[in-house]
This record gives sequence, structure tokens and C-alpha cells, in this order.
Amino acid sequence: VIARLTGGEAGFITACCASGITMAIAGAMTGTSLLAIERLPDDTEGLKSEVIVQLGHIVNYGAPIDQSIRLAGATAVPAGTVSVTQDYHVAEAIRDRTAAALYVVAHHTVQYGMLSLEEFCEICHARGVPVIVDAASEYDLRGFLARGADIVLYSGHKFLSGPTSGIVTGRKDLVRAAYLQNRGVARAMKVGKESIAGTMAALEAWEQRDHAGIRQREEAALHLWQGALQGLPGIEARIIPDP
Repeated sequence: VIARLTGGEAGFITACCASGITMAIAGAMTGTSLLAIERLPDDTEGLKSEVIVQLGHIVNYGAPIDQSIRLAGATAVPAGTVSVTQDYHVAEAIRDRTAAALYVVAHHTVQYGMLSLEEFCEICHARGVPVIVDAASEYDLRGFLARGADIVLYSGHKFLSGPTSGIVTGRKDLVRAAYLQNRGVARAMKVGKESIAGTMAALEAWEQRDHAGIRQREEAALHLWQGALQGLPGIEARIIPDP
């Protein structure tokens, strides 16, 4: 189901998108080495343990995103400035200890001056660095892998309206390495069987959903409120979608 809906080679359900970040990064560090998996998070000797993130993408979604990186035993390496990231900022940040690069798609991030996903992937892939995309709240289940990401992480309980969970999808070798973190740091992030079943059901329901009809009803409610407020003195009502 995950592969069919996302276009990924493999996928699995985890406790939430935040745990998915930790697992994907840990997997990029350890590969499938069970010994390396058991050593995390405090013993990273001999492992690549740096993660490139555009500075404008280091956000707080209820917890700092770099904490999800640190839970894997890795260190976030900011690239660029708060308002501008150029290609050379990312290129020069990559070095021998770089395990992965994280790209965040959310309304929390800076919405201007950042590299596009395609640009980010091109720079990282040219240097052998996999790209992990945090797309927790995004509706697009296929676009990020199609645009070059190696792993994409989604929430199962936001737009999908399923139980609390996360979805990891993408390149088979990286997904397997991420899943194996259940033998290590992700043991404390176990997902229940009911959440796995519920999220799979939510994905199948999403596949059958009348997306256009639902969007039309949502927009009708917005226009109703806009019309009611528009005539009030001193009030300008506008409909501004999330970026």
C-alpha cells in the first residue's frame, strides 16, 4: 500500500514523523550493521554523523527538529542563513562526516530564499549524500520522491486522519536501514499494531477519497466566513492558503 501510494521502493509505519526523522538519519549512519545500530546514539566513532540542514529549515514543531537529529547520535550542520541559502552553502557544508541531508517541507520554515528540493537534491546527490524529506503535514504522497528525495516522512494522523503514527517511504536500502533501528534507538519509539493497521486503513481510504469534493466543501466554508466578515467596518477578510 505504501509503495503503491508513494512510489517508494519500500516503506513502514513508525510511531510518528519525528521518530521517522531519527530512524532515517540513524539508518544513514549505520546502514544494516547491527553492531553499529546498538552503539547509537553515544558511540559514533568511525561513523558518518553530520546532517546538513538549511538554516531556515531548523524549526520547532513542538520540539526542535535538531533534537530528532541528535537522538540518532548525529549533529545538525546548518547551511546558509535564516533568509538565504545558496548552492555553495550546502556544497561547502558537505564533508567526509556527512551522513545525510534533511529537507523540511512545512509552513514553519522560511518561505523565501531557500533552495528548492530539486536544487538541494542535485547538490547532495553529486556528493553521494542521501536526502531525507520531512513532509509531515503535506498532502502530496508522490511528489517528493519523484523530485529526487531518497526518503520521505509523513504523519499518519494529520492530513490522513489516522491514528498517531508516521510513514517512512523511499529507497529500499535506506528504508531497511531505518527500520532496523528498532533493534536500537527506535526500540523506545515502538508503534503499536493498532496504529499500523489504522494507518494502512487510512492510506487505503485516502486512495478512495473524493479530494476535489472535499476541497470544494472546505473552500465553501471559508468563503462563507469571508463574506460574513467582509462587510464589517475596519475588517478586511482574505483567504491565504498555507505555502
